[in-house]
Amino acid sequence: MDEITAGQVAEVAAAAARACATLAPFEISIGRLGGTAGALGFAVDPAKPLRQLRDALHGATRSAVPGMRPPDPEFAPHVSIAYCNTDGIPATQVVAAVEKLRTLPPVTATVRAAVIVRLERRERAYVWQPVTRTPLPA
Repeated sequence: MDEITAGQVAEVAAAAARACATLAPFEISIGRLGGTAGALGFAVDPAKPLRQLRDALHGATRSAVPGMRPPDPEFAPHVSIAYCNTDGIPATQVVAAVEKLRTLPPVTATVRAAVIVRLERRERAYVWQPVTRTPLPA
């Protein structure tokens, strides 16, 4: 499914607010630098509350946009810092350039809200626009 209507976006935002109403803020640790053939990022732990949030938001989206594919069960929480598939630079060179980031200590952050975005894939990059911020009030 590539496109959703403005009405569906509003329905997703409302469903997400309902889904997040019972979720409490939680702490995460952003640490280990890693990557794939196309991206670099920091691992995020613990995975369980992030997966619960993602599943709640995905369920909200599917309630407003029937036919969406289910979430990837292999989801690994992360913070992307670079895509290395756009300029013809091998990932190994990018990894070498950011090697010193591997020595940074992990940081802790509190997740207090989810931001619903309209995501577009353009060629080999993602572009997103924030739609609404949904707090985790429980």
